[in-house]
Amino acid sequence: MSDNFEPKSPMISVIIPAFNVVNFLERCVNSIINQNFNNFEIIIVDDGSDDGTGELCLNLANGNKNISVVRQENAGVSAARNVGFQKSRGDWIFFLDADDWVDKDIFGVFESDRGLQNIDAIQFGHRLIREDGHILRETKPSNNAVFDNAEDLVQKNEYFLMNITFCFFRAQKVRELGLLFSKGIRYAEDLEFGVKYYSHCNGILQIDKVYYNYFVRNDSAMQTGVTIQSLFDHIDVATNLIAFFNIRPTPHKEFKRIQLSYMIKSFISRSLLTNWSRENKEKAQKYYNNFYDANVAIVGPLDILFRLGRINISICRFLYMAKTKFFL
Repeated sequence: MSDNFEPKSPMISVIIPAFNVVNFLERCVNSIINQNFNNFEIIIVDDGSDDGTGELCLNLANGNKNISVVRQENAGVSAARNVGFQKSRGDWIFFLDADDWVDKDIFGVFESDRGLQNIDAIQFGHRLIREDGHILRETKPSNNAVFDNAEDLVQKNEYFLMNITFCFFRAQKVRELGLLFSKGIRYAEDLEFGVKYYSHCNGILQIDKVYYNYFVRNDSAMQTGVTIQSLFDHIDVATNLIAFFNIRPTPHKEFKRIQLSYMIKSFISRSLLTNWSRENKEKAQKYYNNFYDANVAIVGPLDILFRLGRINISICRFLYMAKTKFFL
C-alpha cells in the first residue's frame, strides 16, 4: 500500500489495446473523452490492425493532447496492454477494451475529497450487452465499502471479480510487483494479472455503481466456446501463479488457495466436453498430469479430487458436478 500523499485529482491512464475494431473504437474513446473529469491520458495500442483501425487511431488523436497512439506488429492483447502500461504516466491505471465503453462519471471517485491514500484498488459494476443492445446481465457491489485486502473481501462480500477492466489499479503498486500480462495466453490472462495484484494489495474500495459496458460480440473469446488451447490456458495460468507466489509469497493464504483451486477446477470442468474427440481428451489428461507432477506438493493438498484427477480427469469432473455443482 502506498504511503504517498494522494493528490485531490490524480491522473488516470486509460490503456486501450486495439485490433481490427474500426467499428467500435470511436464509441470507446468518446466515452472517455466525454467525461466531466479531464485529468486523464488515453493510450491506444494498435496491435497490427489491417481494417482501418490504425488510421482511425491517428484521426482520434489528431488535435487531442490527451490521446497518444502506439503502433506495433500483431502480438496479442497481453503484449499491447504491456506496451500501454510501460508508456503510461498516470497515478491510476484503467484497462479498457476497444469494443467496450463506460458510463458518465466513472472517474467521479477521483473528483471528490475522498481519501484514497490507503486504497490500492477501486472496483465497480458492469453490464454485459449483446450486439442487438439486449442487456444480458448487470452486476455490481451491493454497497459502497472499503476492505482491508482481498482475503477480507472474499470473506465478507459476494462481489469480487478478477476481470481487470472493472477496476482501477494503483500504478505504483503494479510497478512495485513487477506485473505484466503473460504473452501467449488468450483466455484468463486478465485473471492471472488480477490474482497477482490482489494477492498483495491492501485497501480495496467498492463502488455500488455500474460504469462498465462489456460488449459481447458473436466472435469474441467469450462466445466462441472451449478450444484445446483455451483449456490449456487455465493450467498455464495456474502454473504462472505458482511461480509468482514462490517469488512473492502472499500473506493471504486463503485467497491464494481459492484462486489456484478455481483455475484447476475450471480446467477439469471444461476438459471433457462430450463433443470433444478422444485425442483431445487424452491431450487434456496428459497436460493435467504434467502440471500435477510438477507441482504435486502445492496442488495435491488443495483438494483430494485434484489428486484423483491425476488418475482420471473424467471421474474427477463428474464427482465435482455431484459434490459442488461446479460446471463452467
